[in-house]
Amino acid sequence: MNHIKVSIVLPVYNGEKYLRQSIESILQQTCENLELIIVNDCSTDTSLNIAQEYAEKDTRIRILNNEHNLKLPSSLNAGFKMAHGKYLTWTSDDNVYKEKAIEILSGHLDSNPDVGFVYSNYACINEEGKVIEECFLPDPNMLPLGNTVGACFMYRKEIVDIVGEYNKDYFLIEDYEYWLRCYLNCKMEHINDNLYYYRIHGKSLSSTRLQEINDMEIVLFKKYYLFFIINIKNKKILFKYYDRLLLHKDKIKGISMLLFLKQHPTYMIYILNKKVTEYIRMNVKKIRRK
Repeated sequence: MNHIKVSIVLPVYNGEKYLRQSIESILQQTCENLELIIVNDCSTDTSLNIAQEYAEKDTRIRILNNEHNLKLPSSLNAGFKMAHGKYLTWTSDDNVYKEKAIEILSGHLDSNPDVGFVYSNYACINEEGKVIEECFLPDPNMLPLGNTVGACFMYRKEIVDIVGEYNKDYFLIEDYEYWLRCYLNCKMEHINDNLYYYRIHGKSLSSTRLQEINDMEIVLFKKYYLFFIINIKNKKILFKYYDRLLLHKDKIKGISMLLFLKQHPTYMIYILNKKVTEYIRMNVKKIRRK
């Protein structure tokens, strides 16, 4: 099994509506040297039957049937424990790869042995599969400001030995928390290819539990903010990070303006410049109205 290049984990929970499209997008990849590990997290619909149907036709597919509902982080960990690939990634039962996605992502890692993690742009689609938005992602240095990795990514198996498993305590933002650990421990690169379709619909977690996701991101700020304040070298990114932290300072104990000023007194100049610029802009608008 050591010859397998890419392992793709596909967790599914009651995903029968789009599961076939997701599986077929993997099986139709131009890179055929892959394995697909489908983790059925106690679905009550026909998801398991659909997975078994494809597994009977293609030997690259293996199925793990959870005895109990583990939720996404633990399902990912269970799936990756079965993985034999040189490179790892995972996808969702309602999303779709473009046919060259795995070839391009794995090829970038092949050509850049110093890079441990790579991610690409993607397109947002609606329930019918129509493209509604193209998402162009920034470089990895913006990761402290938010989940800039998105939904299409790949990393070396050795990274798991360094950063460990997905953390079940960060359900709903388990991916973003994992990306931050990768960012702190390996070189990450963004490639400017659009390789994936991310589906937006009413039943997705990102739609139904948005407030919980926002609350969990605040927990992440609390965990990592001191490290980033000390280690972010780009002042523009650092000040944007401060701006975002200050929005949540009442919810994160220990964050204070005094701490920021001790670390970077020039942040006060930045704040004053913002206020002056805003004042000028507002007054120019008033003058124009007159």
